[in-house]
Amino acid sequence: MQCFRSALRALLIKADITPSPNANCIDLDVSRAENLANFCYILWLERRRRKRQKLRKVYWNIVHSDPRYRASTIIGKYVLFTLFVFGSIGNLLSFAVMVKRPMRSSSTAFYMAALALADTTVMFIGCLRRWVIEVFQVDLLNNSPEACKAVNFFQYWSFDVAVWTLVAMTIDRAIVVIAPLKAFLPFTLLLVMNIIIIVNLSKANARKHKMTNNFQQRKKSGERQGTISQKLTMMLLSVTSAFLLLTAPAAILDILRWQGAPYFDLSKTNDMALYILCRQITRVLLYMNHSINFFLYCVTGCKFRKELFSTLRCQSSTETDRRRSTINSMPNGSATNTGYVSSSPQHESSM
Repeated sequence: MQCFRSALRALLIKADITPSPNANCIDLDVSRAENLANFCYILWLERRRRKRQKLRKVYWNIVHSDPRYRASTIIGKYVLFTLFVFGSIGNLLSFAVMVKRPMRSSSTAFYMAALALADTTVMFIGCLRRWVIEVFQVDLLNNSPEACKAVNFFQYWSFDVAVWTLVAMTIDRAIVVIAPLKAFLPFTLLLVMNIIIIVNLSKANARKHKMTNNFQQRKKSGERQGTISQKLTMMLLSVTSAFLLLTAPAAILDILRWQGAPYFDLSKTNDMALYILCRQITRVLLYMNHSINFFLYCVTGCKFRKELFSTLRCQSSTETDRRRSTINSMPNGSATNTGYVSSSPQHESSM
């Protein structure tokens, strides 16, 4: 038995395999091997496992040294954080504006408020989490099974709510222009609805141009309502167009990824580095879709800009009223000494 153990020990040394204290390492206890054939098979598996580990380490070292991988890391550290900050602030401002009384007259504002909340959730659950992974190499999914389930649920839930809220908003605006259309896929539905809206708006503008001379006595209230409806439609078209443009690259990349060669052969380090860079870029575009709506509203919505300025002036107006009430409560002499001049009623009404 001692000679048998010595021969096996020599075989271990020749195979360049030594027992490891790691828990994942296979227990090479000779006393538990039924025969030499079984032990040699276990020995071969251990050597194969270690060889794979070495090859995997060399593979990822080459990938990490690729300039394209380093570029994806820079994008993840700086661009994602910028999107999170500006996107979160913009979405919260959008929600604050959409719930104001002047904006609640349209059902589209309700959808835009819900979309702002969903986009904010995406920013915190998706974008912020991804930035933490890029910078600190810490993932909430690895903390516990409960955290993994909760994060995955809210992440996919917020993405789905944002997409289908946009679909519902598109249908709502399409009803104003044409009869409802039934569809199942969000991407296809948004594209079809946008085409319908654009075509019918063009026809409506052409009819309006031809009938201008026949409707000179149109009521101003009706004209203003039509203008507001068109502006809401333009806001919707800008949001849905941005959605289609910013999410299409991710869908195309997934298709190419599953096609494999000749597009992406991930067994090659060059293709892996290129895929990681492309994935990072498409990820940034996806999160940009959930952070850009506020800026689109500002560019395409005159009423939105007006209500936004009103919201931002609310705090300063409150501070001015508080200061004015404090000065008015002072004696006349004190108010005069402060140099305060009361605004005229006309000026107060214009504010």
